Amino acid sequence: MSGPSRRTVLRGGFAAVAGLAIPGIAGALPPAVPEKLVLHLEWLPQAEFAGYIVARELGLFSQRGLDVAIVPGGPDHPALAKVATGAADIGIGPSSLMFVARAKSVPVKIIALPLQDSIFRFVLKAENRVVSLRQLAGRPVGLWLGGDEAEFTAMAMKQGMTLGDFKVIKQDGTLTGFLQDRTVLSQVTTTNELILLRKEGYPDAELQILSPSDYGVAMPSDCLFTTDKVLATRRKALVRFLDGAREGWRTAFANNDATVKLLVSRYPTLDAGHQREQLNAMEPLVFGPGGDVPFGQMDPVRMERVQQEMVTARLLPGVQFLPDIIDGSLLKELPDLPEA
Repeated sequence: MSGPSRRTVLRGGFAAVAGLAIPGIAGALPPAVPEKLVLHLEWLPQAEFAGYIVARELGLFSQRGLDVAIVPGGPDHPALAKVATGAADIGIGPSSLMFVARAKSVPVKIIALPLQDSIFRFVLKAENRVVSLRQLAGRPVGLWLGGDEAEFTAMAMKQGMTLGDFKVIKQDGTLTGFLQDRTVLSQVTTTNELILLRKEGYPDAELQILSPSDYGVAMPSDCLFTTDKVLATRRKALVRFLDGAREGWRTAFANNDATVKLLVSRYPTLDAGHQREQLNAMEPLVFGPGGDVPFGQMDPVRMERVQQEMVTARLLPGVQFLPDIIDGSLLKELPDLPEA
């Protein structure tokens, strides 16, 4: 049993979770004194990271002998820098950024892909619809930079273009530029800005939504990564973390209303309705449309394709040894889930 379609987690809220049977941890029992781990998010706490928040708040990490601190991310608090310098043990970030970091000899490694697809999309208003990205040459496009532009860069390369062919505007955390027509194209996520656009009166029929997968360049988002040092010295703790995270996501999706209440209670500035929609958008990303994708799975063939697309788009200087970038061995040490 891998996904929520066959989940055994109770649906009646979180009241019974404390009594939920937790499978034994592969390799060893949890330590008597909780082992501390710091998880650095890519962005601010929200439903995009519900599985980890639920696992911490409901004691799923602590039942596995872990004391997990969750640190907010954002443009001024990049997870990659914090993990690379040892300020955090595990980070969340785009898989493309890990390839780039490794090419620059930053000793980080992807240990799981909780999201099986990219969350990024690129939207235009219906009146600005294009058949080819070439029609956007010289026009203002809003992109998040710092690595998040990798997929758009690869999409452009597919049509013989570079970022220099566009008027790239560094996008902030709002949709103001797009709504006020200061940019003709805007980068969004399926879990946040696309939801907000619909609330602003832009249903899908009034948008052109470009997906990296349509160009064959989708790069999984929100990968879990750590450093070579942490992987070598704290392997058992990382396995317990992944096990707790898996249970956290299964619990979050099995109890949507309770998850939203927990998020809003813990982070009062969040809007309950938006968090519910975000959580719904996350479920097929984590466990697949059919709910049967094993948590965090990493397909080497797919990741090799991601790397090749980045080389083609000149985001990487050349092909690297894939095992230097991804390590799926921790996932193989997770305990089996109970039968439905």
